[in-house]
Amino acid sequence: MKVDPTFWLVARSTGITAYVLVTASVLAGLVVKSRPFGSAVKTADAVDLHRALAFLGLGMLALHGAALVLDQTVRMPVAALVVPFDAGATREAIARLLADAGLRDRLGAAAREVARSITWDAVVERQLEIYRAAIARA
Repeated sequence: MKVDPTFWLVARSTGITAYVLVTASVLAGLVVKSRPFGSAVKTADAVDLHRALAFLGLGMLALHGAALVLDQTVRMPVAALVVPFDAGATREAIARLLADAGLRDRLGAAAREVARSITWDAVVERQLEIYRAAIARA
C-alpha cells in the first residue's frame, strides 16, 4: 500500500511551527506586560509583534488541523480537533486497536511505509515539485 506522506509532513511541520509561533507570542506578551528591556523596546512594537505572532500561530494551527484531517495514514475525524483528549474516544480507539489485529497490522504497515518514504531526497524532491508547479501556474 503506497501512502502519500505529504499531509503527514504538512501536519508535523505546521504543528511544530504553530507551537513555536504561539510560544514566541506568549514571550512577546510577557515583554509587553513586564517591560524587561525598559525603553529599549517600544510598547507599540512589542504589541504589534505579539499580535502578529499570535495571528500567524493561529493560522498555522488551522493548517495543522486541516492536514491532520486530510492525512490518510491515521484517520482523524474533525470532531477530534474541537474536543481534544476525549477520554471516551481514546478508550474506544485503544480498545479497537487491541481487538482488531488486522487494523494494527494495516496501521503498522502504513507507518513503516511512510517512514521509509521520508528521506531527505524525497523531501527535497517533493519541495521541488511544489516549486515547479507554482512556477508553471505563474
